[in-house]
Amino acid sequence: MSQTEMQYEIKFLLDGNQVLSDEHELRVDLVHLDQAAHQQLDIRFLDTPALDLYHAGWILRGRLKQGKDQWEITYKKRINLSESKNIEQAMRLMEESGFNLNDPSLSKEVDWSGEHQSLNLSYEVKVNVSALNHPDDWKAIFLKHAPEPLRREQEGKFTEMLTKTNLFGPITAHKYKGEWSGIQESAEVWNVAGSSIVEITTEATGSVAAQSSHDLMKKLLQQQDLLPLQPGMSKTGWALNKLLHAENSVTDPFLLLLRGGYNLYFRHAQPENTHDNDVMLSTLGREQAWRLGELLTARKIPIQLPVSASPIMRARQTAEIAFSQQNVQIEPRLVQRELDQLLETAPEAGLNQIFVAHRHHFNNQLNPNEKLGYLNMVVLKPLGTGKGYKVVQVLNLLQEALIKYGSTVSEVALK
Repeated sequence: MSQTEMQYEIKFLLDGNQVLSDEHELRVDLVHLDQAAHQQLDIRFLDTPALDLYHAGWILRGRLKQGKDQWEITYKKRINLSESKNIEQAMRLMEESGFNLNDPSLSKEVDWSGEHQSLNLSYEVKVNVSALNHPDDWKAIFLKHAPEPLRREQEGKFTEMLTKTNLFGPITAHKYKGEWSGIQESAEVWNVAGSSIVEITTEATGSVAAQSSHDLMKKLLQQQDLLPLQPGMSKTGWALNKLLHAENSVTDPFLLLLRGGYNLYFRHAQPENTHDNDVMLSTLGREQAWRLGELLTARKIPIQLPVSASPIMRARQTAEIAFSQQNVQIEPRLVQRELDQLLETAPEAGLNQIFVAHRHHFNNQLNPNEKLGYLNMVVLKPLGTGKGYKVVQVLNLLQEALIKYGSTVSEVALK
């Protein structure tokens, strides 16, 4: 398939707090989807408790449209694109791994989310609703129709893996279709465990048309002040993690932080490169740091000053941009063996203590599949000198700020 024939889905996340009503319905007066048609969807995913399939780039999804009697069962393989890996190279790589790119049942598409692109290869089958009443029914259906590339990638262990999977869902989604300034667009609102995420999408054929549509949509959103900093998140990844940790998660993490009493450990924002030891922040990294400071101020999160920062440039610069230079102290222990001793110290009453540093193991309390990305925050409950600390949550606050939350907070998480 040539660049001129490739299908593109161009997507942007919106701030759910801004574009959703208190009932978590899309405000089409703000998004300006003229004559928007509305449809409800029921969505399920199949994966292991460690999300092994998702982390391997596979998404196994069932989707039921309101009023229909058949589930759309999809097997989707994603491969990230970058300057070093373009569409043609990704297609060759997928062909080498067992995909028959001439298979008429295989759909090929580029997912352009914010500034990130991925090549998506998908197989879809339809199954009657009456055939899927129990998690074991779902496993049997996904096994029956599993494409050869998925079976081959799992080296003959796909059947065994399916026995370890869980059915994630239901996710209630609402899809709005309409036109905005001559562009056919849709917006999906996914509701998971009392919180909602919003994504707006348009489609185009060929890279030239896709670039034009991307730029126009971006401009329209910016004109309406609806385009937040895109945190590089996937709504599927967000939903799976939300469902996975639903029992222990705080409905609104900002309400948790308002109580104070926590140590907030931030990994620095995005640097210019990953090769030099004392490199400065990139343009995006500086924007991330500035947005973090603005966000904590806007949400009135009580912070103990000064904020502690690692002496290494990228961490120090993150802290100084976010909290201003006069409110930052350089703390050498953030890159020394005494780091864990520092993290067990309690903040002043009603305040949160902030540390800006680098990757850390946190006494192996993080989930093995949990990666500490740029500007991700680890919420720690200090237990006192000599008693250690407890990891409460790992969050990306810039991402969490886009989520529309319910009005309640889990009592378990606040204890």
